[in-house]
Amino acid sequence: MKFYLIVLVLLFQSTFFAQDYQKAKDPKMLGKFVFKSIQEERYGIFLDYIFTEEDVIKMMKKAKVSKSEKETVSKQMQDVAKNIRLGSKKNFYNIISSGKLKGIVWKEVKLIEVSYSIREKENIQMADVFLICSFKNVSFNIKLDNCFKSQTWLMLDQIYLNFD
Repeated sequence: MKFYLIVLVLLFQSTFFAQDYQKAKDPKMLGKFVFKSIQEERYGIFLDYIFTEEDVIKMMKKAKVSKSEKETVSKQMQDVAKNIRLGSKKNFYNIISSGKLKGIVWKEVKLIEVSYSIREKENIQMADVFLICSFKNVSFNIKLDNCFKSQTWLMLDQIYLNFD
């Protein structure tokens, strides 16, 4: 009986945690998921939407370039992905703290619009995504720079907080 209870608890936990991560089918969904991670101050969710080295490999399989170019670009992008992931926690918390310094209460921020334009080069889709936000009478945006489509839409750069 105790064994079955442990199995049920483990199944419940894995189902609960799996609900946090959803695949971003387009840049708009990516923007909404990243916004949610910032609003809830949940770095783990944010990290889920950053390229891994494996995501780069999957994306480069679709690229319409020579094999040698694929290998070169893939290696460069894998290095970028690795570095972005290493610096992502600092980037994430800098965004949150920069907003708080301006008086932003992240849980009360409204996402007004997700703006983007998809570009394509060599069969690779990419976009910069802008999260247009408002808090009380303050408008600002969060830029997700260099987003690409692998199996799903992911970030391959830092994010930036801009107050106008």
